[in-house]
Amino acid sequence: MAKEKAKKEVNRSEFIRTALTKNPYLDLKQINLLWTKAGHTGEISRVLFYIYLPDPNGFLGEVILVDPAEPEDVDDPRVLNLDKG
Repeated sequence: MAKEKAKKEVNRSEFIRTALTKNPYLDLKQINLLWTKAGHTGEISRVLFYIYLPDPNGFLGEVILVDPAEPEDVDDPRVLNLDKG
C-alpha cells in the first residue's frame, strides 16, 4: 500500500498571509474567526496580525509599525522623523 502523506500543519503566519491575499480587507476579529473555523486552537495575536497587514499604499512587503517620535527627539538629527517636513 502507498504511504499516506502527512497533512502539513499551517502556522499562524502562513494562515494570515493566505487569508489576506484572498481578502486584504479582513480585520483581526475576522482572521481569528476563520482560524477557529479551520479547526485550529488558540488565537492569532494582534501583533502578529499587524506585521502581515498589507500596506495601505499598495507597496509590496510587510508593514512595520513604529511609535511616533517623542517630542524631545524632534530636533535630534540622529532620530528619523517622518512627521517633520
